[in-house]
Amino acid sequence: MTTPTLIRLLYVGRSQTLADAIKTALDVEHRQMMVDGEAESALQFVCVTNQKQAIEEVRATPPHGLLVEIDQGRYNRVRFCNNLRSRLPQMIFVAVHKENDVGDGFKFDGFILQPFDHTQATEALVSLLGGSRQMYLTVGDLRLDLAMRMVDGPLGEHHLPPKLCKLLQVFMERPGDIVSREELMQQVWETEFLGDTRTLDVHIRWLRERIEDNPSRPSRLITVRGAGYKLDGKSDDGMVR
Repeated sequence: MTTPTLIRLLYVGRSQTLADAIKTALDVEHRQMMVDGEAESALQFVCVTNQKQAIEEVRATPPHGLLVEIDQGRYNRVRFCNNLRSRLPQMIFVAVHKENDVGDGFKFDGFILQPFDHTQATEALVSLLGGSRQMYLTVGDLRLDLAMRMVDGPLGEHHLPPKLCKLLQVFMERPGDIVSREELMQQVWETEFLGDTRTLDVHIRWLRERIEDNPSRPSRLITVRGAGYKLDGKSDDGMVR
């Protein structure tokens, strides 16, 4: 049986009434997604009242989406969001605010306006749930959680450093395709310099140690001589998924 996708959402704000209203609306939209035949998922909604608690939650269990109350006083949290985005660039940010703009240069992925209205907020809620679910990648019997940087496969779960996670993400977004060394250096290390690619070789080896039964004789992450590498899109039962 396939394990349901877990959508983790973190709410940062001082209004428990507002948080409860948004949680109720999220539950409604999430149930509707299941009725509409979306991939099975479970929803986890955690509320904290301050940035210190939020950082502790992020460090312990990185969320897929963040909902944050924004005000214009001493508790303005735009700088906080900037700091989090540098750590978790994949995370979805939704501002809970009185306007559709916070005026501080940070690009939120959506807005939920105060006072809260479910009908008005539906688009942001659906985007938040759908975008959070897309932070999981599945190829065969490998599953990558981009928020947690966790790969789950026949060898169990492994937490991945940022570069290793990005490397696996590139392959899992293009299963069966040959990805050149040049492309990997550009996408993972953001460089076109190919004078020394030992770093790539080492990371390929580390990745194989986490997903291959025998890293010395790989059957999943395959070297295509003179061309690059490709991730086999088949699971152990031979089925393409």
